[in-house]
Amino acid sequence: MAIELFGSVAVASLRIMSKKDMSNRSTEYAVMRKEPGGGAMANNWNIPADLEQEVRERDRVCVYCRNEFLSHKESAKASASWEHIINDASIITRENICLCCRGCNASKGQKKLSDWLLTNYCKERGITADTVAPIIKQAIENGQ
Repeated sequence: MAIELFGSVAVASLRIMSKKDMSNRSTEYAVMRKEPGGGAMANNWNIPADLEQEVRERDRVCVYCRNEFLSHKESAKASASWEHIINDASIITRENICLCCRGCNASKGQKKLSDWLLTNYCKERGITADTVAPIIKQAIENGQ
């Protein structure tokens, strides 16, 4: 992958894959933007690099089901995905950004956290306000 700077936007370019290669892989890309403060953002949600690193260090397992993340090749549903606890992509804070498995993220969708915890998905997996990660418990205490 090559990174080229165009004004204040750095663009990652990817090699072209054959149809055979593409059928066996998911294509991932990132656009890096330079923030006014000088930090770099390297994800589709515009999460600053320092916050991304902090969250990745904090959330080593799914914040909801507490299962370990697997690579996308091993299991798409068990791979890590970015989650906005409050469903507003403009709220990019350590209290609202976390990592969860794609299964939990897809199930939660746009539901309010307290409503989602009452769904059959959570009941079947034993996901409750008591079993989730501390960052989620904090959100529940704050009315989510």
